[in-house]
Amino acid sequence: FQAEDGIRDYKVTGVQTCALPIWAIENSLPHPVVVLDREGRVLALNAAWRVLAAHAHPGPAELGIGGDFLAQGGAMIGHDAPAAERFRTGARAVLQGGAVLFRHEVRLCLDGFESRHAVSVVPLQPGPGGAVITWADVTALRQAEDAAQIGRAHV
Repeated sequence: FQAEDGIRDYKVTGVQTCALPIWAIENSLPHPVVVLDREGRVLALNAAWRVLAAHAHPGPAELGIGGDFLAQGGAMIGHDAPAAERFRTGARAVLQGGAVLFRHEVRLCLDGFESRHAVSVVPLQPGPGGAVITWADVTALRQAEDAAQIGRAHV
């Protein structure tokens, strides 16, 4: 891929080149993705993020391009202030170049049901700095782990 004015050229050997808008690629991803600049402001949000934010409580559904993710989006990162602050500290470490990966698990209330998500923050590369944040729903995995633990306790 080569970025040029919001378009990426996709070339496969033996196949004609086609231009794809970056947003089309981002919105095709199944997991929520947010791209931040080096100050933590939103450069891009994909469709999966918008769905997650609209259903999360509390949810930063109004967070848009240029918004301060660490301030506004942080409300969604944890049910308590210490969890939100751990996320902000880890994300800032990636943004400032002090870490190449930060992982954090969060519990969200989505439409009245608790879900669990593994959140990863990695540097935006190549480029002038920034980060990419992704969410993976690990609810089913954690429920299976919890059930196995209960089963072992009854043996």
